[in-house]
Amino acid sequence: MGFWHWLFGKGKQQTTAPKCLTRGQMDLLWMDRTGLAVLKASLGNPSVAVLGVNHKGGIHEQQQVTTQDIEWAEHLMGIAELAAAASQRGDSAKAIRLYKEALEQAPDCDLYLMSIGCCYGNLRKPREGLPYLERAAAISPNNARIRSNLAGIKQMLD
Repeated sequence: MGFWHWLFGKGKQQTTAPKCLTRGQMDLLWMDRTGLAVLKASLGNPSVAVLGVNHKGGIHEQQQVTTQDIEWAEHLMGIAELAAAASQRGDSAKAIRLYKEALEQAPDCDLYLMSIGCCYGNLRKPREGLPYLERAAAISPNNARIRSNLAGIKQMLD
């Protein structure tokens, strides 16, 4: 990439963190690669937004996502997949570093907060993990998976 392309950002993929995640962006981070690919293919024109339906506390909301949002989520999914693989290998410290890297690009992402908290639990450091799970639960209080993991960390502290 040449200097002018770098300077003006032409052809550059969005990898900088949005100031605040929309619910639609956060929902993208919970999807798998197949779901993202299907959603991306349904857009057709990159400038056209698609309306997705999000179930939040019994209320249905419509969320707009763009091709750029999906590409951003795909990028972060790559980091999260590396983190999950590290965690499965028993390298929770590396997983935490990678999830924190993803969290920098997706501030207040409940999935990454939960994952960091769980990794600290795997390291038998529940006190370090508790704030991450509490923050995830505050962001998404109706998420059963987050609530279950938070209860597990609290039980480790007893």
